[in-house]
Amino acid sequence: MNSPLTELNPRTTVLLSTTAHQFARAFAAEQINPQRGKQVYLNTLAVYALHTYLGWARIPTDPESSYSWNPNLRALENRCDLLLPDIGRLECCLVLPNASTFVPPMLAQDSMAYIAVQFSEFLTEVDLLGYLPIVGFEDVPEEVEISDLFPMDQLTDYLFRIQDGLEFIEQNSDDPDVQALLGILEEDRQRSLVEVIIRMEQFRNDEWRWSVDGKSTILPQDVASMPMVSATLSGNAEQPEPLKDDAVNTLAKSLLQKLKAIWEESENALSSYPAEG
Repeated sequence: MNSPLTELNPRTTVLLSTTAHQFARAFAAEQINPQRGKQVYLNTLAVYALHTYLGWARIPTDPESSYSWNPNLRALENRCDLLLPDIGRLECCLVLPNASTFVPPMLAQDSMAYIAVQFSEFLTEVDLLGYLPIVGFEDVPEEVEISDLFPMDQLTDYLFRIQDGLEFIEQNSDDPDVQALLGILEEDRQRSLVEVIIRMEQFRNDEWRWSVDGKSTILPQDVASMPMVSATLSGNAEQPEPLKDDAVNTLAKSLLQKLKAIWEESENALSSYPAEG
């Protein structure tokens, strides 16, 4: 990672409100044993703290539609997510005091980032230590290093880029590259649109990372031989032929360039705003 958490990228502190503790107590009381109740209590506080933080940034959240707010799911699974409508989910990860690592929670297909959350001794406040984009589900680490986190003050820009990417796909359904991408995702149900956008966002400044040994790391390779995808990429709907790996690579690179242009335009527009003084 090129953006580790350092003294120059401090953590963000969020006070835990009475409302946060009220939700936590109510959800914990539903559990069948004290250990599970304690876990749910802390998960609820973490999610509500992140909800509060994003509210400061005017980013809409929907706790009630999050898995962590679902009574059936939180009774059976360690859910600690916060849903951002029309974008995806952020996964809160509880960090022990003085710990250098944390254990990732259960993920959903639209999970976008881990958020490391560390509690004060008396549960009066939490520190949001930073975030880490979730690039894929193939190699979810058993532990995540705190030193690999990006600072919280970069989170909103990251989320806006993901939102811009999703909106580009939605608004350009007649674009051949978009059609090909949607065809691939239709065939490969293991990879979501959010995951593809996140991969492109992560590789936007390191284009050498978008392929390894000639294989695209953004899009899956094995779907290129499937009929619907082959027809879309080759332009031959009647007699689709198996495609070489470079067809998928070319598609990934073309989509990446289009999204980079959108992201750069947004960044330029933001930088042109006069600074508040």
